[in-house]
Amino acid sequence: MLDDFDFTGLRFVHDNYGGDAYLDNLRINDEELSVNDNQLISFSVTPNPSSDYINIKTKNDLEITKIRMVDVLGKTADVNLTNNTIDISQLAAGMYLLSVETATGSATRKIIKN
Repeated sequence: MLDDFDFTGLRFVHDNYGGDAYLDNLRINDEELSVNDNQLISFSVTPNPSSDYINIKTKNDLEITKIRMVDVLGKTADVNLTNNTIDISQLAAGMYLLSVETATGSATRKIIKN
């Protein structure tokens, strides 16, 4: 019976002579190979645009566990969250992407620093 057979290894060898090799519907076990979906959260940023501070409010007042702000060139901006407020006064004027994470998910918003 195949259910009682334990694989200790599996190798495929192909010398590419005369064409391609294909594997289809190969199943090693019955486990799903997936990750949990990351749930999106709802949050607002005010004021936007801003020159000094932005305030973040999550729906249902969820606790923010992590923030990340990135400029349009992909460089991470060094900002800190204090009482759901971020001081952006030291940032150069421009557009940023603010990612907010909570225990239930994450989301990203566009921020304009003027």
